[in-house]
Amino acid sequence: MTAPNDRDGLFDHIEPPRDAVPGSSAEPPAEPAVTPVIGHPEPVSAVTGQARHELGPLWREWPLLSCLVIFTAGIVVAGAGHWRRGAVLMGAAAVFAGVLRLVLPPKVAGLLQVRRRWFDVLAMLLGGIVMCVLSILVPPQQG
Repeated sequence: MTAPNDRDGLFDHIEPPRDAVPGSSAEPPAEPAVTPVIGHPEPVSAVTGQARHELGPLWREWPLLSCLVIFTAGIVVAGAGHWRRGAVLMGAAAVFAGVLRLVLPPKVAGLLQVRRRWFDVLAMLLGGIVMCVLSILVPPQQG
């Protein structure tokens, strides 16, 4: 018994692409999804008719960027010799990230979402609170 191949009629129901058939013309390209509207400052979706706000790829991640700015400020403060204040700032950044993950919809939360919402919120809040509490409770150096 031999194995079937392309010539046995198994693939006869598949049509070749239109541009592969000699003498046929391809269909005209479809209308773009976004069409400009005269006098409207933003592009408008051809499907919904609503304005679509286009931000750069970096600015779409504003929740993560805001948390990273606070965290980086904590690193700078800690590097300047105020480790306790810096650690509190870093913990506050984690708590802020947890609150943002809790209140923002998934489409806006962006890279703050790693796992399920409850896990992300719990991990960031718990980590931030522990960091803040430990930085406050560590006794100062004597001497």
